[in-house]
Amino acid sequence: MKEGGVSMILQPVNGPLIVQSMMTHDFDAYLGTWAGGSAPDDYNQIWSTENWANGGGNYVGFGDDASDKLIEQIRHTMDTTARYPLCRQFQQMVYDEQPYIFLYSTYRKVIIHKRWGNCIMTFDRPGYVLNNLMLQNGTIAKAGFSF
Repeated sequence: MKEGGVSMILQPVNGPLIVQSMMTHDFDAYLGTWAGGSAPDDYNQIWSTENWANGGGNYVGFGDDASDKLIEQIRHTMDTTARYPLCRQFQQMVYDEQPYIFLYSTYRKVIIHKRWGNCIMTFDRPGYVLNNLMLQNGTIAKAGFSF
């Protein structure tokens, strides 16, 4: 930050006080993490304007009527082929506004041989759903995998 001409004084704060400061928007900057799982994202908690006004998880005050409408549309669209383009549209809004400085995102390679079908990839380890794997001839995978 110093190289960018920004002066900062770090103030260590305990966990409950950090959360209180975030919910009341009483901070200049903070360093935190967001993590997800394999369930479809629900952008409401972190990104809706309602969760800025009511002390929810939208700590940075992101959003407007257009983003709120898109969040609601995503929440009620369960068909993945219709949902994915909506999510990409929302993620573009977040990218354009830059409410956070995203430092990194995990990157993991998972390789599954082509003889296996019905592969469902997830963010949760090991990166795929074992009990869904099927050999291409229709045989369901049996227990006994080791990690």
